[in-house]
Amino acid sequence: MYGNHFSELEQALVEGDLTKASRVLVDLDERKERMNRIEQHRLRQLETAYLGIVNVLHNPGVIH
Repeated sequence: MYGNHFSELEQALVEGDLTKASRVLVDLDERKERMNRIEQHRLRQLETAYLGIVNVLHNPGVIH
């Protein structure tokens, strides 16, 4: 059901377009209650990836 949103988010993360990724994440988060368990798990995985990228960009010393 949310496959296009997930694909759009994955593509934005791969391309490093954090503005687009953030926008899609907000949209998906607003729909989270209607997602099944698998979709919610996928959303959590993508949120973790997004937060990891943002963390590295804001704290470049994290990666040695």
